[in-house]
Amino acid sequence: MIYFIAPKLSGAGGTETVIINVLNNMNKKGRPVKLLLSEDINKSNWLKKINKNIKIDINKHKGRIEKFIYLFKWSLRFNRIDKIVCLGANSIKYINIFRKLMNKKFTIFSWIHFSLINQEMFNSNNLKYADYHLAISTGIKKQLSGIGISPQKIFVVFNPINLKKGLIQNGSGPYKLIYIGRITFDGQKNLKEMLLALYYLHYKLKVDFQMDFFGSGRDLEKCKEFSKKLKLVNMITWHGWVDKPWEKINSASCTLLSSKFEGFPMVILESLSYGIPVISSDCPTGPEDLIIDNKNGCIYQLGNYADFAQKIFATLKNNYNHFEVSCTINKFETDKYIDNLIHALNHVY
Repeated sequence: MIYFIAPKLSGAGGTETVIINVLNNMNKKGRPVKLLLSEDINKSNWLKKINKNIKIDINKHKGRIEKFIYLFKWSLRFNRIDKIVCLGANSIKYINIFRKLMNKKFTIFSWIHFSLINQEMFNSNNLKYADYHLAISTGIKKQLSGIGISPQKIFVVFNPINLKKGLIQNGSGPYKLIYIGRITFDGQKNLKEMLLALYYLHYKLKVDFQMDFFGSGRDLEKCKEFSKKLKLVNMITWHGWVDKPWEKINSASCTLLSSKFEGFPMVILESLSYGIPVISSDCPTGPEDLIIDNKNGCIYQLGNYADFAQKIFATLKNNYNHFEVSCTINKFETDKYIDNLIHALNHVY
């Protein structure tokens, strides 16, 4: 049995999309899987997308002690041949302690979906309690090695994408720019920098555009107020949280990402799968594995909004072939990914 153990999730992020894809496709290939949610969730609609014959167990009790007890009870059930894939660093530490106390032999994998640096969500040293590691980017593999984990125990598996049957083309009128993700001003998503780049793009480089923001977050009003100060109101539409944003997008010129850190940003994969080029910051992990300069977009220097604007300008003038853009991510196609993941999980025996 392969147990996937996830910590608290928002219910509307890229990690959930990956979990759904992995569980359903491993189940399709006849691999027995279970999903354990060690903390209660606010939004549960995403769980309905998981095949009904896959067992899902949710810890309904709040608090660190309750989580500790929950993981202990499940650890009692794990057998020698089971693989335990943990998305949370603290869970790895707890389960390793339980394994020693019970003198069991099951195998623990880490599967972290965020950069290990510039974050306050977990202690990266807790990852050392895992036996092996599934890295979703080459950048995260480097970070794992940087904290003392042997490269021989790290498997770079990336993340999967279901390749789209249709492409989203450029429309008539102003260029259409897209952002999909949480709305944070100075935090991880760094939308202040994106708004400054849009100001530079319009008022310095004289480019007309329509910018669509899909997402919600604590800084939505702050971002709106800043866009007013920059006199960008007429060029921006704030759609809020949308369940299936790509279904609402009829045309697009490029997708923008200004993150300070990521794991393996699914929005880049999704955009490229529709043939839409991406301009992203050079944050520590993710974009370097996906974006090929002048093939499917480009990467700008984080902290330099003028460079961001220049890269957007160059991308808009490049006139990318949408089909060729979509072909750049064929290696991330789900079937290939699942085979690679299963190979990594089985490699330890």
